[in-house]
Amino acid sequence: MTTAFTIDDQHSYDRLMVAIESSLGKLDLLIAVCDDRTLQAQISDRYEQELDEQQLTHCRVRLRRQEPSLQGVLQELGASVWSVVTVEGASDLLQVEGVGIREQAQLMGYLQWRREALREFAFPVVLWLTRSLVDRVVRQAPDFWGWRGGVFWFGAAPVPVKSPPQMPLPESPPPVPRPDMLSASAETEGTKGQLNTLLEQIERLEQQPQTDPTALADLYKQLGELYARRYDDDRSRQYAIQVFRRAVELQRQIGDLFELPARGRPALAENLERLGNLYFELQNNVRSAADCYEEALGIYREVGDRLGEANTLQAIADVLQFKKRSDEALENYEAAIGIYREVGARLGEANTLQAIADVLQFKKRSDEALENYEAAIGIYREVGDRLGEANALQAIGDLQSDFNVAIQQFFQPALKIYEQIGDQYSQGRILADSIAPTYLKLGQPYQAKVSYQKALEFWREIQYTPGIEQCEQSLTDLNQLFDNPSVPVAPALDHHPTRRQKRMTSQEKAFMGFAIGVAIVLLVWWLKQ
Repeated sequence: MTTAFTIDDQHSYDRLMVAIESSLGKLDLLIAVCDDRTLQAQISDRYEQELDEQQLTHCRVRLRRQEPSLQGVLQELGASVWSVVTVEGASDLLQVEGVGIREQAQLMGYLQWRREALREFAFPVVLWLTRSLVDRVVRQAPDFWGWRGGVFWFGAAPVPVKSPPQMPLPESPPPVPRPDMLSASAETEGTKGQLNTLLEQIERLEQQPQTDPTALADLYKQLGELYARRYDDDRSRQYAIQVFRRAVELQRQIGDLFELPARGRPALAENLERLGNLYFELQNNVRSAADCYEEALGIYREVGDRLGEANTLQAIADVLQFKKRSDEALENYEAAIGIYREVGARLGEANTLQAIADVLQFKKRSDEALENYEAAIGIYREVGDRLGEANALQAIGDLQSDFNVAIQQFFQPALKIYEQIGDQYSQGRILADSIAPTYLKLGQPYQAKVSYQKALEFWREIQYTPGIEQCEQSLTDLNQLFDNPSVPVAPALDHHPTRRQKRMTSQEKAFMGFAIGVAIVLLVWWLKQ
C-alpha cells in the first residue's frame, strides 16, 4: 500500500534532496517530520534510490528503545564511509500509551547534552521524527534544534492560501554569484558541484510559468548558507549577503500577497537573523545588521518563538557593545539569558554569560566579569563545549594579575584544548593576543617572540590576513630595535586588538616599561662580552 504525494510533500521532498546534496561530506542535521509510517518509508526509499543512481553510499539505522542515543547508533557504523545516514525509530517511543516517557526523556537528554559529540561525523543525517516529538525537541533540546540544517514536513494538511495565477518576483534582484566567480584558492570541485546543483534548481524554478516562491526562497537560503559556510573571505560573505537578501525579498512578498503559513514567518525571521550575522561579521554595515535583528525580533515575538527571541536579543546586544553602548548591551544580554534559562538552553546561557563578562571587563568591573566567566566555564564543561571552555579560560587568564598563573593555569590549558579540537585560528589568537604580551610583561621577550612566530605559522596556514599582518608587524618591531635581528626585544602591542584583549592599567604599563628596560640593559651587556 502506498500513500499519494501531495504538492506540499513534493516540495518538501525537493528541498530535502537539495539539502542532502549540498551537505555531502560534512555533518548536517536534517529533520524529516511525518506521522505516516507508510509515507515515511516511501520517501526514504525514493531518496535512497536517487542516491544509488548517483553512486552515493547510504544506510539506515534505528534508535534503540532502551538507550535512544543518536550519537551511539552513529558510532556503531564504525569506520565505514557513508554519504548519507537515515535514522529511524523515534516514533517507536510513542507506540504504547503510558510507555516510553522515560525513553523520550532520555532521547531529549542525549540530543541536548551530547550535541557537540556529533561533530566527529562527516555526513548528513536524516532524522525522522513525529510531530509530537518535534514539539518536545524544540522545548527540551533547543541547542540541538539550533543545529538543524532544515526541517521537512510530510503528510501535513496544506495551509489554505489565496493563490494568484503567478507570484511576481522582486524587481531587480541582486545577481546570483556563480562558482566561476570564486577565487581559485577558495573553490574545490566538490563545492563547485554543490553550488551548481543549487543554481540549476533555482534557474529551473525561476523559468517556470508559475514559480513557487516558498521553495525558491528556501533554495536561496541554502545557497547563502553554502557560501557562508565554505569560505571565510569577505568576497564570499558578500555573495552570501546578496543571496540572503534575495531570500528575504521573496519571503516578504509572500507575506504581502498571501496569507503567510504559520511556519513561513519563522523562516523569514531566521533569514533576517542570518543576514544580520553576515552584515555584522563584516563590521562595515552594522546599521543594516541592527535593522535585520530588530525585524527578526519582532517576528519571533509575534509567533512566540522564545529561543529565536533570545538569540536575536543576544545579537542586538553584540551590536550595541560594538557601538560602545555598554549599558544597553547589558540590558539585552540580561533579557536574553532570562529566556535561555526559561527554555533550558544551557549553551545559549553560557554564551550570554561570557558576553556579559566581556562587557563587564570593558567597563573595568573585573570581579563581576570573573564571576560570569567562571559561571560560563562551568556550563561549557557540563555540556561538553570544548571551544567555549577554552575561550572562557583565555578570558579568565586575561584578568589575572599574577602573569605566571595566567600562562600556566589558563592560557596553556586553553591552548591545549584549541590544539585538541584543531582550531588553528584560536591557537594563533591566544598566542598573539594573550601569551606573547604576557611573556613581555614578565620580562621574557624571547618567549614573546617565539609565541608570535608560532601564531604567524598558524595564521599563514589558514591564510588569515589580519593575523599575519599583526604578527609580522610585532616581529618587525622586535627586530628593528637592534642591528642584530636574532635578538628578541619588545614588540608593539594592540595592532589588531580583540574584544577580549585586556586594556593595561597604568601600573601594568609602568611594570612593562621597567621589564623592557631591564631586558635591554642585560642584552646590551651580553652583546659587549
